[in-house]
Amino acid sequence: MLEEVDFHKEAANIESFIGYLETMGLTRQAKAPKVYKHCSTRRVLTMERLYGVPLTDLDSIRSLVSSPETSLITALNVWYFLRKLDRANSHFTILVFLVQLLWEVRLGS
Repeated sequence: MLEEVDFHKEAANIESFIGYLETMGLTRQAKAPKVYKHCSTRRVLTMERLYGVPLTDLDSIRSLVSSPETSLITALNVWYFLRKLDRANSHFTILVFLVQLLWEVRLGS
């Protein structure tokens, strides 16, 4: 739990996730917020704001895409392959609960 409030470590986790998305060619399907290191400290994490709707809000998702099911499958696939890649890093397990469908029709966490 203490690692979750060390925002330097959290920033490194986010950058690792962004690297994973880039390596796997998933940047058109998913996005993580950019971390602004120059505005962050161990106790303050400043990130890009991502606008979207929760994957649990089907009506809002339907207003963005024709197939909400495809969006959910994409989110689960990104999470699944990330977990296979990095089983030791439990941090990424939390990301599945923070997923939104972005207004630009990508998944964000």
